[in-house]
Amino acid sequence: MMAFGSLVNRSRFRRWSDVDLAAWGIPDDRFYAAVGAVTGVSEKFRVDLIG
Repeated sequence: MMAFGSLVNRSRFRRWSDVDLAAWGIPDDRFYAAVGAVTGVSEKFRVDLIG
């Protein structure tokens, strides 16, 4: 898994920023379960998963 976007650039990350994550190797039939798992990780930030 790798973070990208404003999260990896402190000067661009703000309180309204989202957290962008990229992941490899997630089986197609488990992808939406993985999205659901990371979506609930933070109450403060929206978390997006790209596979």
